[in-house]
Amino acid sequence: MNAEDQLAISQTQTGITRLQIDRTDKLVRAGSLPQSNLFDIKAQLALEESTVINNQSILDIAELTLLQLLNDKNVTNVFIHYANTAHASCVISTVFLFYSFLILLYSKL
Repeated sequence: MNAEDQLAISQTQTGITRLQIDRTDKLVRAGSLPQSNLFDIKAQLALEESTVINNQSILDIAELTLLQLLNDKNVTNVFIHYANTAHASCVISTVFLFYSFLILLYSKL
């Protein structure tokens, strides 16, 4: 799983937790649940929001690292397209081929 996937998953989970907070708040106001349940879910939301921030930082660092490896001042924006492969071996082969291409490219410079 790559950094973009991790970020998307954490953002989705945060949205689900916000929905749980709304539902729990209604149940607390109706008297069906204790206030502590709402506090627990709000604490969970805070943890998930920090996970979103961490995952965004990981993605940003990965993009900056790629820019540093390319070492080209003309490249300012990076859009990474990931191949949709069904098997991990295909992904590993793709990464290996890309890495080999970069080595070949830099050896020609």
